[in-house]
Order: sequence, then structure tokens, then C-alpha cells
Amino acid sequence: LIWYATIYIPGKWIRRIVVFLLLLVIAAIGFSRIYLRVHYATDVIAGICIGFVWLDLCLWFIDKKEAAVVKK
Repeated sequence: LIWYATIYIPGKWIRRIVVFLLLLVIAAIGFSRIYLRVHYATDVIAGICIGFVWLDLCLWFIDKKEAAVVKK
């Protein structure tokens, strides 16, 4: 959602507010998992890191695919 917000929201301040609120949601979910003792803090941190790596890989593949389409 943050990636979509940075692309599709035209206003600079509105985009920043939306990105901040989405980051706050991520932090709140992670904190709630730790607070409710469902996961350890290291599990939450690892999950967030894996999520960002997965996002980066997906965006890299999309970029490669778009570059191949433009090249044709």
C-alpha cells in the first residue's frame, strides 16, 4: 500500500501523511503481536525485514518485465 501511495497520490503532503499512517499501522500490528505474546520481537523484526526483501524482489521483477516490453 505504501508503494501504491507513493505512485498514485499526487499531493506531496497528503502522500507523506498516508505513508506515515501506513507505517504506523505496520508498527502497531508488530507491537500488538509482541504485546499479546503471540510472537517474540525478533520474529516481528524478521517478518518485517522479509516483507521488505520480498517487496524489493517483486518490484525488481516488475521493472525487468517492463524494461523487456519497452525494449521490443
